[in-house]
Amino acid sequence: MPKLQLLSESQQKKFDSCPLLTAKQKERYFILDENILEYIDVMRSPVNQVGFLLQLGYFRASGKFFSNNLFKMGDVKLCCKALGVEYNNLTDDFSRYSAKVRSRHKKHILM
Repeated sequence: MPKLQLLSESQQKKFDSCPLLTAKQKERYFILDENILEYIDVMRSPVNQVGFLLQLGYFRASGKFFSNNLFKMGDVKLCCKALGVEYNNLTDDFSRYSAKVRSRHKKHILM
C-alpha cells in the first residue's frame, strides 16, 4: 500500500521549522512578565535561560516546541538582549541545552 503524503517536502520543512516572526510578533511572543522572570532567574546557565525564552515565544506563536538546532539566530540575539545575556558564541553552547532541560521547560510552559 502506498504511503499517504499530506505535505510536499517544502511544506514539511516549513511545518517543522521555527516560525518566522515579524518584529511586532516577536515583541508580543517573547514578552517577559514577572512570573517568567522569576522562573528564569533561578536558572544557572545563560543557555538555559535563552533556550527557555525561545521555547516560550515559539510555543506562543505556533503551539509547538523545537529543538535547539532549529532556533533562528535573530531570535537568539533578541532573547539574549531581553535577558541581558552576552550573545558571544552562545550559539555554540546550545548543544548544552539538553533534551532533559528542554523537557522540563516544556512542562513548565504547558502548566
